[in-house]
Amino acid sequence: MHKKNRLACTVATVAVMGAALGSGAAIGTETAGAASTPFRILLIAASSTSYLKTNVQTETLMAKAAVTVANKGGGVNGHKVVLTTANTNSSPTTAVTKLESALSGSTKPNLIIFGNASPESSAELPIAKQDKVLTFNQAPTATSGKAKTFPYNFDMSPSTTNYVQSFIAYTKAKGIKSIGIFAGNDAYGTAISTSMNKLAKAAGLKVTDSVNYKTTGLTFTSTLSAIQATKPQLLWADAYGAPGGYLMQDLKKIGWTVPVIGDDSFSVSTPITQPPPTGNLGTAALKNLKFQTVSAGVYKPPSQTPKNTQTMLNAMKRNGSPAASLLFGYEYDGVLMAVYAARAAGTLTTAAKIAAKVVAQQKAKSVPTGLFPSYGYTATSHFATVPVKSFAFVKPTKLITGQFGAPGSTAG
Repeated sequence: MHKKNRLACTVATVAVMGAALGSGAAIGTETAGAASTPFRILLIAASSTSYLKTNVQTETLMAKAAVTVANKGGGVNGHKVVLTTANTNSSPTTAVTKLESALSGSTKPNLIIFGNASPESSAELPIAKQDKVLTFNQAPTATSGKAKTFPYNFDMSPSTTNYVQSFIAYTKAKGIKSIGIFAGNDAYGTAISTSMNKLAKAAGLKVTDSVNYKTTGLTFTSTLSAIQATKPQLLWADAYGAPGGYLMQDLKKIGWTVPVIGDDSFSVSTPITQPPPTGNLGTAALKNLKFQTVSAGVYKPPSQTPKNTQTMLNAMKRNGSPAASLLFGYEYDGVLMAVYAARAAGTLTTAAKIAAKVVAQQKAKSVPTGLFPSYGYTATSHFATVPVKSFAFVKPTKLITGQFGAPGSTAG
């Protein structure tokens, strides 16, 4: 279960048709038709839901950036890549209606990206499977990455286990031996705290205390004091929205200066990312906090940035400025993985052939994805498993063009 369950990600239609340059690639049998036939991508997300607008704006921007890159390289063997979007308004029923309409229309998509929450993708995936259409899914479910169950789907967001692996790496690199765990009692908090406890113990770390707090709570001083009494060297925390602010304020109230590393929910929480009076950015309350984000979402000079990531950032900036963290940039990689696989498969429409190439190209590392260098897909597992180096822990700063720590930002 992924954080998009918690963050639940105008019907807008955006046609992005960059000039297709000759790729020099051999055109496969199924793509040898009229060059005017495009490779159609549909991004389904909740673009009009108030607290998700910035996230979906970033998802759409990153998909458009990938389309720009793909078309600059010749599209799919000479066929332009075209992107359209559909708004679900956070409703599984609406998501299904929009999906069925697209699949039965005259411009059926060759790739569908589910940029929404798990309840929506759960409703959409069986329909897409029945229609044998390739999908990339941002909000994993318990079965969405099982190739046997959904052979044409690939999850883009890593699992809680994958995210926690970076907590382990960070903690051990600091020489820390004992931790406390503070996570929400909602679905995602319960899932990640389970992974935290399991992986910490397996790594030889002592868990002095582990608490699943009530996400509706307004103060956590007594709970934090109890954890403090167990004397952990580091506090692992999960919190989205208001609880993140309460946590850091309450630590200051009780005078506990323990270092805190937060999960990526902190990176998209207003109490952490915004200055007063809306949030706590730049205040003493956040002095001891670092939170998890994707490495591509942490600023580095272009000369120190991996080539594929710099290409992604350049294409992104040509299309606009992200309103949210690059944590919502999976769509860039999803588009490129699908386009490169379709090129290799020599087809616009046969999902099984394209899916097989998506898997094969993971081993070859031939796709210039910019957010994560690889996703670890196999013939049996289409769950995303990315390298630990793909994550980073950073101090809270102002977000500039989707990145933390950029010139002009100020650390908390």
